Amino acid sequence: MIWYLLLTMIVAWRLYASLKEKKLNKLAKEIGLIDKPMMPILGHAYLFLSTRKEIMKLFEFLAEESSRHRGLIGFWNINRLLVNITDPEATEFLLKTCLSKDHGLLRGPLMFTGNGSIFAPVNIWRPRRKILAPTFSMKNLNMFVNVFADQTAVMGNQLAPKAGAGDFSVFKYVANYTFDAVCETALGIQIQSQIKQNSFVNAIDEIFRMTGDRMNSFTARHDFMYRMMPCFKQYDKQRQLLYRFVNEIIQIKREEAAKPAECAGTLHGFKKSKVPSFLEMIMEHSGSIGGYTDLELREETMVIILAGTDTSAVGTSFALVMMSRYEEVQKKVYEELKGVFGDSNRTITAADLPSLKYLEAVIKETLRLYPPVPVIVREVDRDVTLPSGVTLVKDVTAFINILGIHRNREYWGDDADDFRPERFLEGPLKHPNQFIPFSNGVRNCLGYQYAMMSMKTALSSVLRRYSILPPDGMDPEQLKKPLRLEYDVSIKHVDKFIIRIEKRNS
Repeated sequence: MIWYLLLTMIVAWRLYASLKEKKLNKLAKEIGLIDKPMMPILGHAYLFLSTRKEIMKLFEFLAEESSRHRGLIGFWNINRLLVNITDPEATEFLLKTCLSKDHGLLRGPLMFTGNGSIFAPVNIWRPRRKILAPTFSMKNLNMFVNVFADQTAVMGNQLAPKAGAGDFSVFKYVANYTFDAVCETALGIQIQSQIKQNSFVNAIDEIFRMTGDRMNSFTARHDFMYRMMPCFKQYDKQRQLLYRFVNEIIQIKREEAAKPAECAGTLHGFKKSKVPSFLEMIMEHSGSIGGYTDLELREETMVIILAGTDTSAVGTSFALVMMSRYEEVQKKVYEELKGVFGDSNRTITAADLPSLKYLEAVIKETLRLYPPVPVIVREVDRDVTLPSGVTLVKDVTAFINILGIHRNREYWGDDADDFRPERFLEGPLKHPNQFIPFSNGVRNCLGYQYAMMSMKTALSSVLRRYSILPPDGMDPEQLKKPLRLEYDVSIKHVDKFIIRIEKRNS
């Protein structure tokens, strides 16, 4: 009897697998496959077994391929069909319809953030989103501009020895700024990583480096395999250090909420921020449903640290590189800054940010050409029909290629590959999903405005003090060439964000 039942289950499973395979093959034939040979068993998965630079070239290749096939093109990851998408209409539909993220491609960040809302399953993400959303209101974000201004002033001072001293990589200076700003706004402490190194700064650097390594490693993709690798011990050591750090701050914040008068002064040895932190606001907003657990608070804090540090640092650094290469663009930004601040050296305020329209256009154009997250993935958990009439069947993975969407000539024109900030001042876009550097739809990044305000503040502060120049010896032709990229937690500049700076004559 048992053997008969087992045989029946095997036959039923094989019939289901055969039907599923038939539907996937039919879809693959309808939309077409990329112009690369398939390997036995692996399919096209071997293309991802490459260097960080080669993977970025693969994303660019996928973008070009789908643009030649009405914005959709398929490729096989072993037995799973992925549909690369560069069509804004299809993207809009899928971001509204398919809310589950493909965790198979997100193992690296997941091990650090756990079920933090950016990667969480839908049943966990949905209730948390309702609590998190109010904390990112403009009222709260405007309070953080003072933090951004104070921290960018420190960054400006740290850059001073580099003025007139030749080529250098600006990324570390910007990353330390964003880490300080995130720690102050998320945790409520002034960690001062721009001034002095500490174990927490080193830990986050190691976590980012090892997460990037893991995301580009086929053998480390599954948790079980990664835990057996020699590098996991070091990864877990740094992760646990950060967990203990955040856990202790959570406990202190809980004590502060219960007995505020007894908890003045420093926090975990660091000076406390003058503004309420995201952590405090999340604790307050979650109180109506019984409050977040310590684990939930830690997970959401880790998401803010991961996304807030790296994304803003990458966007700011790319913008500095682009302005170093486009002198006329930098001149327009500086003229706009002079129009707002005159010859004063007063600190920027939240009220100043809306006036910096051209600077915002520069940031957006930078994010268009170099989106920090070049692709996002969604699981298609049921058959869905796109506006074009193509039906994506259950168990397909939607590989939404932001890099390709941002360079789709049908929407951006023949100069889609050119750096031209003015395009964001020429009226509304043809489609709201043709520009999605922070995703879109109900699972978009809540920190979009936070990142924009941080980048605006940082860039305005640096440009008021310094002229940004390209690396020494670059000829005019080299200046206009696309930047070489590599794939990491966020995309990075292969040439390490090298610029020069000189002090402005005030």
